[in-house]
Parts: sequence; structure tokens; C-alpha cells
Amino acid sequence: DVSADLPGLVTSTRRAMENVAEVSRGIRAAAARAPAIAGRVDAAAENVRAASTDLPAAARSLRRAARGAEEIVEAARGSWLIRGRLRAPEAEPPRLLMDGSPYSYQEAAP
Repeated sequence: DVSADLPGLVTSTRRAMENVAEVSRGIRAAAARAPAIAGRVDAAAENVRAASTDLPAAARSLRRAARGAEEIVEAARGSWLIRGRLRAPEAEPPRLLMDGSPYSYQEAAP
């Protein structure tokens, strides 16, 4: 009998409508936050872009500093005050080469 099922159907429909209303509120709240989130994503992307353009300069600077440190150590080895106190280098230090990097030609030589 359809009339016997009607109260249960009405109750079920009310619950479904309440759920739809709640989901709708959540969607509206998320949509309201979307521009702020997009702005933060854009800012993060810009930071990554800036960092990636600064990376080659930082690598060159680091290489120059390492060469300078090597020159200082070599000069210290020749000083009569330090000559016997420094160990000789055992082998060529490992190099970090970035295959496929557009700056790899700069990384090949010390």
C-alpha cells in the first residue's frame, strides 16, 4: 500500500533535502575561499619562478667560493707556519654535474 509508505518516504526526502542544503553550504564556502587559494598558488608559483632564475647565479657564486677556499688552502700549504700541519688532498673531490642542465657547461670545469 502506497499510503503506508508515504510517511517514511516524506521523512527520507526531508533528510535528503537537509543533506543537499548542507552540501550546498559547503560548496558555497569552498567557492568563497577559492580566489584566496588561487592567489596563494599564484604567489607560490612566482616564488618558484624567482628561485629557479636565481639558482644558476647562486651555483656560480658557490663555485667561486669553493675555488677561493681551495686557493686559500693551497696558499696556506705553502706557508712556513702551516706547511707541515695540513694533509695533502687524497683524490680529486667529487663534482656535482647536472646532466641536461642548460648550465652544465659551467659545471664541467672547476
